[in-house]
Amino acid sequence: MDTVSDRFGQNLSSRLPIHRGNMRQSGKKEVAKIKGMFQGKPTPEDACNQMANYMFDDKTKSWHNYFGWEIYFTGEPQHSAGGPYPKNGPIWSLYSFSSKNGAKQHILFQQESDLYEVNGSTKKCVQVQPGRKPPAQSDYLTSYTPFGKYVVIADGNNSIVKYRGGNKLFPVGWPEAPGPISPRSPGSNPASLGGGYFFDSSEDYIKRNASGLPVKIESENWPGLGTATKDEKNKYFYKVSFINETGSESPISQQSDAVKWTTTEFAVDGVNTTSRTGVLLSGIPTGPEGVVARKVYRTKNNATTFFYAFTIYDNITQEGVDYLEDDQLGDEAPNPSDSIVMPSQMPRFAASFQNCLFIDGGKKNPSRIFYSNPLQMDSYSASSYFEIGNRQGGDITGLFPYYNNLFVFRERAIDVISGTPGNFQVSPFIQGVGCKSHATIDAVPGVGICFLAEDGIYAIQGNFTGFELNITKLSTPIDLLSETWSRSGMKRAVGQYWPQAKEYHCYIPDSGSDQVGLGIVLHENFGWSVRDGWPVGCCTVDYDGNFIFGHKLGNANQYNTLPSGTAVGNGLMVISGKRQAGYVVSEPSPEKEIIPAPALTSTFRSQWHDMGYDPAKKQIKYLYIYAYTTGQQQVPIRWYRDGDWKAEFDQYAVNPSTSMVQEQSYLWERPDYPDQPNYITIPAGAPVPAESAIWDTSVWQDRYLTSIRVAVPLFMCSTFAFEIETTSKIQFVGYAVEYTATPTQTIRGKS
Repeated sequence: MDTVSDRFGQNLSSRLPIHRGNMRQSGKKEVAKIKGMFQGKPTPEDACNQMANYMFDDKTKSWHNYFGWEIYFTGEPQHSAGGPYPKNGPIWSLYSFSSKNGAKQHILFQQESDLYEVNGSTKKCVQVQPGRKPPAQSDYLTSYTPFGKYVVIADGNNSIVKYRGGNKLFPVGWPEAPGPISPRSPGSNPASLGGGYFFDSSEDYIKRNASGLPVKIESENWPGLGTATKDEKNKYFYKVSFINETGSESPISQQSDAVKWTTTEFAVDGVNTTSRTGVLLSGIPTGPEGVVARKVYRTKNNATTFFYAFTIYDNITQEGVDYLEDDQLGDEAPNPSDSIVMPSQMPRFAASFQNCLFIDGGKKNPSRIFYSNPLQMDSYSASSYFEIGNRQGGDITGLFPYYNNLFVFRERAIDVISGTPGNFQVSPFIQGVGCKSHATIDAVPGVGICFLAEDGIYAIQGNFTGFELNITKLSTPIDLLSETWSRSGMKRAVGQYWPQAKEYHCYIPDSGSDQVGLGIVLHENFGWSVRDGWPVGCCTVDYDGNFIFGHKLGNANQYNTLPSGTAVGNGLMVISGKRQAGYVVSEPSPEKEIIPAPALTSTFRSQWHDMGYDPAKKQIKYLYIYAYTTGQQQVPIRWYRDGDWKAEFDQYAVNPSTSMVQEQSYLWERPDYPDQPNYITIPAGAPVPAESAIWDTSVWQDRYLTSIRVAVPLFMCSTFAFEIETTSKIQFVGYAVEYTATPTQTIRGKS
C-alpha cells in the first residue's frame, strides 16, 4: 500500500486516506481545548496562532475577555483638580506591602519626583518623600525589598531609604561615625575641688563644682573609678556608638581625650583617707533621625581595650556620669571594622537574605555586592562584600532571594550566593543568559523564578537543598515576539505574578521604544497569550490579590487641551471585571470630560490547519465553535486560506461585490433555544425586547456550553485558519473544522 509522509517524515497513512480518481471524503479536525499561542513549527494540536487580551479559566478550560482596567480609586474625581493624584506625570515605580497581618496595607508609588503612599481610608495620596530624581531612560527601575517591618527603596539615583509606614522614612546605613565624647577629668585635690570635677563615691550626693548644686545618684551601688591607692595615676578613654530602631549599631567613634588624675589623700573628720571618683561625661553626641539609644564604651584603668559601660536610652541627653568599677564593665567593644560608614550610598538593587541586607555598589561600583551584619540592616563590616567583576558576565542587574540561595543577575550571566552569615560564598550559575530587566524577576508557584532575558522568558528551577539548579526557557512557543522587543528599553520592562488569576505578566517595550508596548502572559495551563494596548509603567499585587499598575501616561489635569479620544491615565489602575480600556477624553460638548474608554479588542487566530496533508486541496464546509453563551453579543468570525491573513476579495476579486463572503457575525446564544434574558439598555420609548431581563423578576441563568456552527463559503485551500476579533463579551473552549478532502493537489511550482 502506498504511503504519504509530511515534511517532517511522519507517516500520514493513518491520518489521511489516499485519494484516487474522483474520490471525495469528509473529515473533521477538532481542537477540543486550546492551550495558548505557538508560533513555531510544527504546531501542537492544542495551539493557536494568536491569543490577545484573553484570560484562561481553569475551571471550565475556557478563554474569556471578561476584564479591563479602571482607576484604583473607583468613583473619585480622579482626572481633575482635587483628585487623589497630586502630580500629572507617569507613575515610575509601585509597590504594595502589608503589616499587622494584612490589617494595614501600604501602597507606595513615585509620580514625577515625589514618593507617595495611598491612604485607602481617605482615598488620597500622602507624600512620603519629595524631591526624588526620576529615572532616566538608561536607569533601572526602583527596587523595593521587604526587610522585617520595613521596605527598602533603592534606585541608583537617590540615597537608599527604608520605610515602615506613617511617614517613618529613614536612611539605610550610617552616613558617618559619631563624634568623640568630651569627658571631664576629676580634680587632683578633692578637698578643694579646685583642679577640675570631683564626684566622691563615698557620699550619697555628688557635686559638679564648688558652687554647683548637688546632683543625686540614683544607684545605691556606685563604687567609682580609679584606684584607692595613694599617689597612683589613673587614666581612662571613652567611645560611643548609635543604636537605631532596627537594632543596628553605628560605626564606633574615635576615642576621647584621656581622663587622668592622681589618687590623693585627704582628711575626713581628722582621719586621712582616699576615695574613688565618678567621671562627668559631657558632649555626648546625638545621632540622626531614627536613633533610639547610644552605647558608651570605656577602657579599664591604664589600659587600651574598650568594654561596654552603659546605654543612654534616648537621643537627647548629652551629659552623664560614669561610676562603674572596672570589673563591672561588660563585653568588649566592637572593632572599628565591624561597622563602617555606608559602603554604597546609592545602590540600585537590594535584597533580604539570611537576615542580612544585600546591596550592590551602585553606578560607581556596579560589580560589587555588600551585605549587612545579621539582623542589623544598617551595619556593614569592612570585609563583608563580594567582587564579581573578575568573571565575564557584565555588571550586576538584579538581586533576588529564593529559599536557600540569593541569585545575582548580571547582563550576560547569573551567579548564586549561598551559605550563612560569616560563611557566605558566591559561585557562577550560568553564562550566556542574563537579565537587564530586574523588575520582571518574580517567583511563580510550580514554575520557579521567572525573568525576562533578551531572547525570551526563562525560569530558574530546583532551588532546594539536595536538588540541582537548572534553567529552562519558557517562551519558546512565542519566540517570534522576542524579535520585536526593544533592546534599548529592556530596563523599563516589568513583570509580576498574579496569584488571583494564577498568571505571570510581563510588559515589555517593543518596536525600538523605551515605553512598554507589549504584554505577554503565562497562564495556569502553561499556555501563552499577549496583552495588546496595555499602558503599564509598573505593577504590583496588593494583599487582597488585586493587580495594580501605574499608568505610563500622565496629562490628566490638562485634559481640556487634549484632542477628543486621547487616552488619559493619571495615577494607579487596577484590573477588574469592568470591560473598559481605561479612560479617554470625550467629545467637547458641552465641554470635554474624562469618560471610560470602550472595551478592549480581543483577538483569536487559530493555527493553520492542513488536515494532515498540506498538498491536498480541501473544501471547508463548516466551522464549529464550542462557546459559552454570553447574551446579545454579536461576534464577527473571519476565515482565511493558504497561510495568508488577508480578506479573500483583497487577493482574487476584481469586483469586491462578487467575491465570496469573508466574514459573518453570530449571536453567542444557543441556536435551537430561545435567547437567554439579558440586562440591556433600552432607549426611551423603544419596545422592550423579549430577551430583556427585568430586575427582581427574571430568574438568573447560567452560561451554557453550545456549539455555534458557521458556514464557510471559501475556495478550495491547502490550509485553513479563522479569526475572531471583537470587543464583545465572549468565552469559548475549542472548535472543530468540517471539511471534504478532494483528489486535487497543489499545482506545479512556478519556473
